[in-house]
Amino acid sequence: MVRKHKRTRALRQPVTTGGGGYGWITAILILAVLTALGRVIAHDFSWWDDPANLYENPRFNPPSLRGILYYWHRPYLDMYIPVTYTVWGALAMLSYTATPNAAGAYLSPAVFHAASVVLHVLAALMAFRILEKIIDGGWAACAGALLFGLHPLQVEAVAWASGLRDLLAGLLSLIAIWQYLTFAMDRHKAAAETGARTANKRVRGFPWNARYVIAITAYALAMLSKPAVVVTVLMVALLDYCVVRRSAGQVIKSLVPWLLLAAGCALLATNIQPGYSAPAVPLWSRPIVAADAVGFYVYKLVFPLWLGWNYGRTPQTVLSSNSVYVMASVPLLLIGAMWYLRRRARLIVVGSLLFVASLVPVLGLVQFDFHWLSTVAYRYLYLGMLGPAMALAWGTSRLRGPGIACVCVYLAALGMLSSAQASRWRNQVAIWQQELHVNPASWLAHNDHGNYLRGQGQSEAAAGHWREAIRLKNDYAEPRASLGNYLLNHGRCREAVALLRQAIRLNELKAAIDVTPGVRDPFGGRE
Repeated sequence: MVRKHKRTRALRQPVTTGGGGYGWITAILILAVLTALGRVIAHDFSWWDDPANLYENPRFNPPSLRGILYYWHRPYLDMYIPVTYTVWGALAMLSYTATPNAAGAYLSPAVFHAASVVLHVLAALMAFRILEKIIDGGWAACAGALLFGLHPLQVEAVAWASGLRDLLAGLLSLIAIWQYLTFAMDRHKAAAETGARTANKRVRGFPWNARYVIAITAYALAMLSKPAVVVTVLMVALLDYCVVRRSAGQVIKSLVPWLLLAAGCALLATNIQPGYSAPAVPLWSRPIVAADAVGFYVYKLVFPLWLGWNYGRTPQTVLSSNSVYVMASVPLLLIGAMWYLRRRARLIVVGSLLFVASLVPVLGLVQFDFHWLSTVAYRYLYLGMLGPAMALAWGTSRLRGPGIACVCVYLAALGMLSSAQASRWRNQVAIWQQELHVNPASWLAHNDHGNYLRGQGQSEAAAGHWREAIRLKNDYAEPRASLGNYLLNHGRCREAVALLRQAIRLNELKAAIDVTPGVRDPFGGRE
């Protein structure tokens, strides 16, 4: 019997990159993204996180160097993201005016939205640079980069001013991936040219060359922009092992410093945001919640319609729903498809793995605060969209004639959908209207829209939204207080007093829950 010789992974050639036209490709990417999403520059701030982070943040009103430095030695709002706050502080200095606008803000939203658009354009260009190293064909890589830049699921991170942290962390992570991929391909090429024995001597010790240093520095800055991008180390490991085709030993050796940084970031993030606000979820049910989230994201990736901000998919809602098993079965189907395509379309499999790997910290396997509202949010997909971009680029590289025309039509449709979705973020009213259209059971949108209508003198309409918020969430104090004050002003004292007493009890209960465990500050104090 003849034994088959096992091929040596370290000597395989990396995938070749394709042809030129980089100037045209760059122009197309910039023009396409600006056409689809440039309108967000004229939008207002959002009501969610933007007040606390930006226009009502006392350290940015007025902005100062001392105010910016604060975020380097203290967490804020249960997050330690000093790089993001440094960028926000710089933008606040550019946009601060002595006279407030109609909303009472001293910061110009246009400056922050323009910065978000610029970061997204740069991220799309960086996605192209990564894909053109992997895919045989520059224009095919361009198609993938256009998907990254134009898919409607990317709109939330771009149109929401506080989403700049996702854009900044995503861009820095893409730079880290690009530089590491270049480093790994250079190492692999050297191994193929000099022979395995010489190559083994050359890779002893940690590979501190310029590209590697740039990559790991960008990775560290990305985690200081948003800790969730800690998963970038998993993404570069997948690309190194599955695309560059270096051996597992070489991959692990190169990524030891990255893993140490990732461990430190994970410990810091867990300590700062321990997830006390999140509902308790039994360990046995967390994989079901995570599988449901993956299924939801895959569904919206394929059908990016009826996009909202909050779907109310809390762990309890997911586990009590009859549709959970349908959504949770999607990852199983995805695993089966990847197994079938592992030899026929390897890069589609790698792209799928990148997509899922990018979501690991936010799927629900580990509790974090946002789960009190929903287990899914489109901004979590920002970096992971590199995976679908890779799959489309690989498919496009194998198409001719009519197939390429279909890809162009598909990308144009994505651009139009993104433009329409961006318009739904133009102000708070538009956001609430879209939210209630997609998710009529959004108690948060009902309450906040009621508050807005009260400010516009439409108290009767506001009362209807407050009543609906109370019906949807029985332990919600704020709409009870608002509705109680409304009824008190209209002479309905008995109902008003009952609602106000309920609101006081709920607020006291919430305060007790918030104070009991405390918010741990690893920097020595309390926020």
